[in-house]
Amino acid sequence: SDGDGYGDPGTTELSCGSIPGLTSDGTDCDDGNSDVHPGAEEECDGIDNDCDYLVDADDSDTTAVDAGIMAQDEVWTAADSPYCFTGDVQLAHGYTLVMEEGVKVGGVGHSIEVYGTLQVEGTETDRVHISDLHIKPGPSSTSLFLMDISYAYMEGGGLYQFKHLSFQEGL
Repeated sequence: SDGDGYGDPGTTELSCGSIPGLTSDGTDCDDGNSDVHPGAEEECDGIDNDCDYLVDADDSDTTAVDAGIMAQDEVWTAADSPYCFTGDVQLAHGYTLVMEEGVKVGGVGHSIEVYGTLQVEGTETDRVHISDLHIKPGPSSTSLFLMDISYAYMEGGGLYQFKHLSFQEGL
């Protein structure tokens, strides 16, 4: 038992009273992981975290980010998190993607190529959480792009390493 208050439906014990470490609720879909149980928050990690038989972008508790070209301005909010990538995405030139404070993004190993503007607007107390997503500029040298990332926690994935990087105060 993983101690999350939910048990393995395949394991039963007969008893006249409660047994320490066991529960009468046998609805856990992974009794070896305390982060996985009915009512848990769905994450974009390839696991059915809330035991509803739906994983990541297929779960109605998440917002799917479909593979392809993002050719419209978008604002991602914490209320619609987590955002789960289903494939690689290109943010088109002339368009802006804003990730507001508290947003959770799961790349599931995919990437976003930025030809337009990416604004990650976390705060010191409410960071944007980005996991397993590769963020990089589009490979075209003729297209200008902007990445403005503030207070983001990145786990896995990566941020493109710039060969020429300069900081300007007051912009």
